[in-house]
Amino acid sequence: MDRHPYDIKIELNMNDKERSEVVLHLKKTLSDAYVLFTKLFKFHWNVEGPFFGPLHSLFQGLYEQNFKTVDLVAERIRALGHKAPGTLKEFLDMTRLEETPGVNPQDCYMLEEIFHDLQKIIMQLRDDEKKIEKLNDRVTSNMLLGIIEQHEKSAWMVRSHLEKNEDTKK
Repeated sequence: MDRHPYDIKIELNMNDKERSEVVLHLKKTLSDAYVLFTKLFKFHWNVEGPFFGPLHSLFQGLYEQNFKTVDLVAERIRALGHKAPGTLKEFLDMTRLEETPGVNPQDCYMLEEIFHDLQKIIMQLRDDEKKIEKLNDRVTSNMLLGIIEQHEKSAWMVRSHLEKNEDTKK
C-alpha cells in the first residue's frame, strides 16, 4: 500500500497552488491578529491615569474579541489542509504590524497605536479578501469580510476615545 490509510485528499474546488496562496494570506492575517492580541494585553495590563477603568475595560473587550479572530483564522487554515503557525517567532516573521518592545506609551498613545494597527489590518484584509475572492474561495472571503466588519467597529470604539466632542466646545 502506497499511502497511509488516513491520507485523505481535500476537495474544495481549489487546486493545491490556490489553496496555498489563500493560506499564505491567512497566515499573515493570523500573525497580525496575534500581534494585535498581545498589544491589547500589554496595554490592558499597563494602562495608567484618570481613564484607567474605561480603558482597562476597552482593551479587555478588544483582546477578547480579537482572540475569537485568532481562533477563527487558525481553524480556517486547518480546514484548508495546512498547519497554522503558533509560535511568537512565526507570528513576528509574518506580521504586517510594528512591535514596540520596551515602550509603554501613555493612554492616549496606546489608543492611537491600536487605532492605527486596526486601520492597517482593515486595509490589508480588504486587499487580501479581493485576492482570495479571485481564487474562488468564497468561504474564506466571507470570513474576512466578517473580520473586517468587526475591526471597523473596534476602530470606531477606539477612535471615539480620541475624538473631541463638538457639543462640549460651546
